[in-house]
Amino acid sequence: MLVQFVAESSKCSDETLDTAAFLKSNVALIPVRPNDPLNNVDIEFRIDENGRALGVTKTGTDKFASWTSDIAPAVAASRFTPGKSRFGCTVKYVPHISEIADAPLNTVFEYSIFPNMGNQRPIFDRLKPDGATCFNSAPAVLTRAYPDFTKIPATPGQTDWSMTQFDIDASGKPVNLRTVGGTGSNALDKTSRDAIARSEFAKEPKTGCLYPYRRVAGTLAAPEFPEEDAFRSENANCPKDIIWATHHPATYPDRFRKRYIEGWAIIVFDVAPWGSTGNVRIAAAEPAADFGVAAKQVVELRKVKDPGQGFTGCVERVVFKMGKPQPPSEGEGI
Repeated sequence: MLVQFVAESSKCSDETLDTAAFLKSNVALIPVRPNDPLNNVDIEFRIDENGRALGVTKTGTDKFASWTSDIAPAVAASRFTPGKSRFGCTVKYVPHISEIADAPLNTVFEYSIFPNMGNQRPIFDRLKPDGATCFNSAPAVLTRAYPDFTKIPATPGQTDWSMTQFDIDASGKPVNLRTVGGTGSNALDKTSRDAIARSEFAKEPKTGCLYPYRRVAGTLAAPEFPEEDAFRSENANCPKDIIWATHHPATYPDRFRKRYIEGWAIIVFDVAPWGSTGNVRIAAAEPAADFGVAAKQVVELRKVKDPGQGFTGCVERVVFKMGKPQPPSEGEGI
């Protein structure tokens, strides 16, 4: 089954939010069993004056966390009407489940570009246009042209894609080009068709060829973080700059990394005389609670160098920042 979670009801206090503003989760192929139905997923958050979702937290228990892990990042990447801060916001994401043969074509296109399982044969069979010969044997590519992705605006928190269908004439020239799916980026759609038109193939007629181009997401920078002193208790005896004997790097929350969403967390903890951390707790995390969970785990693993009698009220800020920007151009043939 193909599944994609879609926002179907949302409000902030007594104000109803337009669910069209929420991004959908990534499409996943899952082994759904009749006695294990997927449940709705509830998210709590707030919206700042710039229209950004903050404090994103998935509520309740989730036995299918591996299939729903992109929902919180999708909410964090969604943008809302700016102008005023809104609090007490909730949104319910509902699973849209369908057989591969019955799924909307754009959903199948998206999954083919971002697959989560190995067997792609049923997907390719579903995507094959009627009478297509391009799927029987892949056309030999003599020249693969690419758009100038640097001139296509990146969408923060979302990778845009465009699927082009085309035929190849006897001279190896692409003809009958048309956009058949995508995220709705007009710039990417046009430059994708232009790139296919500039490509060259072996002199063998083909019909029903498909090729997607992707513009990787723009980085969604972390919101401004508060000063650590704001979380230090009056009776804390922990030095502001503690020296770590071991330094375990924090594991970036994977789904946020894939959407290029940065974040931070403030962790408060105590230190035993032998250096181990204890009473570790999350004081704050943005733009989502997942960053706090990841930061708490890494602080629990660390040890402090020569703490003497131990410390109380220590504060550590853990920042999750994307590394060197990835190339903006991606594409693969079907």
